[in-house]
Amino acid sequence: RVVWRRCWAAGMGKAYGADTVRSGSRQRPDGSICDRIGLTGPSDASGRSPPPPRLAAQLRFRNVVENYQTTSHVPEALHRLVESYLAMGVPEEATKTAAVLGNNYPGSKWYDRSYRLIERWVPDAPKKAG
Repeated sequence: RVVWRRCWAAGMGKAYGADTVRSGSRQRPDGSICDRIGLTGPSDASGRSPPPPRLAAQLRFRNVVENYQTTSHVPEALHRLVESYLAMGVPEEATKTAAVLGNNYPGSKWYDRSYRLIERWVPDAPKKAG
């Protein structure tokens, strides 16, 4: 991932359009290090790159929370959002999401798991009520 970021940030991903990439290949003609490890930038001809895996997971979990509110999967989706926010280094959002989980599902195992994560990784987080 670090190499991909370096290659993309250095403008190497923008240096070659979709028309210069050989058909059926994701490698650019110059054979740069990004090409050799298979990290060539955009995945389709429109120039858009896919979202990073954690962001894609967050979008799926948010979809569950927003569109399937009456199902039993919402507490787990909120917990997974807490995990992904902590993995991405956004403890404020993780704390807010854990608070929503605790308010709406106080006795669930997912709230207990989220609370343990928050206790461990966010030292200045508010303490559990009750």
